[in-house]
Parts: sequence; structure tokens; C-alpha cells
Amino acid sequence: MAELLPRLLYFLDEPLADPAVINTYLICRQARQDGAVVLLSGQGADELLGGYRRHLAPLLNARLGWLPAPLRDAVGRAAGRLPAGRPGRLGGVLRRMRKMLSPLGRPPLEQFATFCQWLPDEDTLSLLDADLAASLRGRRPSEATFDLVEHSPSPALLNRMLYRDLKTFLPALNLTYTDKMSMAASVEARVPYLDVELAEFAWQLPPHYKIRGRNGKWLLRRAMRGVLPDAVLTRPKTGFGAPVRQWMRHDLREMVADLLSPSALRASGWFSVAGVESLRARFEAGRDDLGYPLWALLVFLLWEQTFLRQPLVRDPTR
Repeated sequence: MAELLPRLLYFLDEPLADPAVINTYLICRQARQDGAVVLLSGQGADELLGGYRRHLAPLLNARLGWLPAPLRDAVGRAAGRLPAGRPGRLGGVLRRMRKMLSPLGRPPLEQFATFCQWLPDEDTLSLLDADLAASLRGRRPSEATFDLVEHSPSPALLNRMLYRDLKTFLPALNLTYTDKMSMAASVEARVPYLDVELAEFAWQLPPHYKIRGRNGKWLLRRAMRGVLPDAVLTRPKTGFGAPVRQWMRHDLREMVADLLSPSALRASGWFSVAGVESLRARFEAGRDDLGYPLWALLVFLLWEQTFLRQPLVRDPTR
């Protein structure tokens, strides 16, 4: 991974800190070696039909509105103290419980904004160099989410969440890395769910055709009955993830120590040494789930090293 990551950042041209980049490239590379030059991607279905846990969690939590507010707040505070940074299967259970229940007492859209971020606003801002943080003039990372849900053409809670993802998460992340990683492997990836007429039809569907109970993409699952095996239609959501937490603790430990060292951070000038050191200490202690924020820092600093701190006189992938 230490060898592959710089190559993929060269193809990306920008610091996209999603490990799905790696999966996508490896799949496309293998497909090309097997003779496939065109692949069909499922990108867009989750954003159009409510396929992510962050769409489901605020809807499920809203059903707990009958609980007294002090009790909801108490559950949220207790969940926020769970040791979500533990490795292994137990750590995964604790992470999901903490992620879903810690914002329980907040309004649904505030919960959604929480689910869209790996770090609270305060923690994100604490990572920035003081001058950079001051230049933001009080702007907070979550404001981008709130601005979009407020401008959604649909007042329905689910559609407001989907609107944010259609305007940001889908084009700026998922479609970007899918296009660039497939091209890097000389493969063309096509996205049939984003056919204009199909996307317009999906957007106009009432929310209960998108999520019912705990099932996202309900209409798509219903339409595929008898076409796909039931085991496929009923299986839980499986993300396109990677063992980032393990990489940060083991496989990439040397790279982390190098690029996130105090001297490297001072040379970069973007980040607060104290803020990053605090984040790393909390991660090592297992108190908080911080593998992905540290991964994002690593990717950014590696991208900076590749594109801003050395002349690109040749293709480093060869």
C-alpha cells in the first residue's frame, strides 16, 4: 500500500481521501488484465434512492421522539463515551453504536450533518494552522451540509439529505475517483443509474419508495425480485471500504510517522502540530475512531509532497 498510494494520487491529481479509490483501481486493473474494456458501475443508486446508513439513521432516530428529551440526551452522552477506537469486531460494533446514538437528542438534520463528517467541527478546526483557521472567519465544516439541505427543492427530510449527496458526495467524490481510477487502468466505467430520465424519475418518487423500515433503495430491491437472488436483495449494506485503521496502526505506520511528524507538519504549514499530535494520541489510546481522519491527513500531505514540493519531471508511476 505504501507503494501503491502515491501512484494513485498521481492519477487522481487531487487529495481524495477515500480508500474506495484503491478498491476501484485494483478492480479495474484486474478487469483490464482479463480483457474487459468497459465496466458498469452502480454509482448513483445510493444517492438517488437512500442507500447509505446516514440516510437511514436520522429516520430511525426520529421514531424515538416519544422518549423524554432528558433520556434521549442521556443516551447520546453515554454513547459518546463508548471506546469506538478499539480494533476488531467489538470495536466495529461500538463504532456503529456511538456513531448512531451519540447525536440522538439533536434535530434530524443536525444528526445527518454529524453522520457526514468523521470529526466534529471543533476537532477539524483544531487540526488547522492558526492563520489558516483564522482565515475561515468563523466558517465551520458542517455549514456546507446545512446550506445545501436548506436549499433542497423538496421539503421531505429524506430528499433534503439526498439533495446534499447529489450535489457534493456523488460528483465531487464518487464519480471523480471512479472516472479517474478506471481511466488509469484503461477501462471505461459507465453509470447507468445516472441516466438523466432515470435519475429524474427517482428524484420525483415519494420518500417511502426509497426507504421503508430499515431497507434503503426499497423500490430497486422490489423491482429486482425474481431477477437477482434473495440473498443479494436482502443482505446488509456493504461499503466499498478498506482496513484503514489497521493500515494506520501497522502497514503504514512508518509513512505516518514520517509525514505526520512535527517537523514535516511545520514544513507543510497547513496544520497544527499540537492538534495532529493530540489526534494521533487519541487514536493510539483507542478512545476514538480516528483512523479515517488520520488517513485523510496522510493523503493530503502525500499529495502535497507529490505535486507542490517537487517538480513533476516524469510520471512517477513508471
